[in-house]
Amino acid sequence: MVLASNVITNWMIWKVGTGRNVRLGSNPCAGSEGANMITNHMINSLRDQGYRHLYHIRDVRNTTIRKQEWHAVEFFGFVNDDMFRWSAYINALQASHIRLTREDDDLIWSRNDNGGTYSPRLGYKVIREEEEFNEPKWWFKGMWKFK
Repeated sequence: MVLASNVITNWMIWKVGTGRNVRLGSNPCAGSEGANMITNHMINSLRDQGYRHLYHIRDVRNTTIRKQEWHAVEFFGFVNDDMFRWSAYINALQASHIRLTREDDDLIWSRNDNGGTYSPRLGYKVIREEEEFNEPKWWFKGMWKFK
């Protein structure tokens, strides 16, 4: 059960639509590798201000048809290292070309098999692959030759 939970946690990502379900700094999303750039301290600070999801940090006034804009560091008042981390996070979001839409956010399977749809069969396949990779086979065959 723990292995299955790890597989789902590691391989499910958000296909961003509205951004209302994608938690800041903790949920990976398709195209974004910056989720881990902001610290727990920053996440807690944002939550205290009412900013919990990707939807909350969108910059409505400056977003155009061609480009999704996000609130800059000045909006939240981050300073020192947090200022640089937030800027890096926003840069990662912009580089990912995530664009908020009216569609619902959707959890998808991030591996290239099965077209983004998770199935228990795929979960078992990944568990087997990970176990085989971690199993030290080099000694296994030789062990049976001992007399």
